Amino acid sequence: MFKTADFTGDVKADLEARYPKDFTDYTNLKRLFTWVVSCAGNPTKFKSEVEQYFNKEYLLAYYIVTELFGMVDSR
Repeated sequence: MFKTADFTGDVKADLEARYPKDFTDYTNLKRLFTWVVSCAGNPTKFKSEVEQYFNKEYLLAYYIVTELFGMVDSR
């Protein structure tokens, strides 16, 4: 995952949007994938831009909870 931001194929076959029903606009998801791919090998970029894409407090809390309770398959 996140090796490419190529959305030319059938995105719906790879990703499942459950809410709202019949969701088909993957614009924001493509923006996120493009950013994650652009951060590969560049932790400085990731650190400086992460808050443009995620709430850092929630992101860290989620990581801590999944680590604490051994829910690593939920990441």
